[in-house]
Amino acid sequence: MVTLLSSFPQLTYLTVIASDLAVDMADGFAWAELLKDIEHFEFNLQFRWIGFGDQWINLDSFRTKFWLEEKKWFVTFDRNFNDIYSVLYPNSSSVSDYSSRSLFDNQ
Repeated sequence: MVTLLSSFPQLTYLTVIASDLAVDMADGFAWAELLKDIEHFEFNLQFRWIGFGDQWINLDSFRTKFWLEEKKWFVTFDRNFNDIYSVLYPNSSSVSDYSSRSLFDNQ
């Protein structure tokens, strides 16, 4: 990925959709280094969790100042126990404002 992105120094929008990934692709610190100059990043990363062994996805690596404050990119992790995949993807609803009404209000 580093080699690919270095070929496009003016790239500002990036979409990555990938499946059958190893857990090392879920490293928010490494992604942050790659995405410093990217303005818009969309992704859907699927991980085959049965191959993780003792390794788990470090979600805290996606909760740094870079992700939350600088880029305002919020990451969601879904793990389906009935399936063999886990998914990381952006969560635009993280920035929604629910303060004006209750989530349970039917109006």
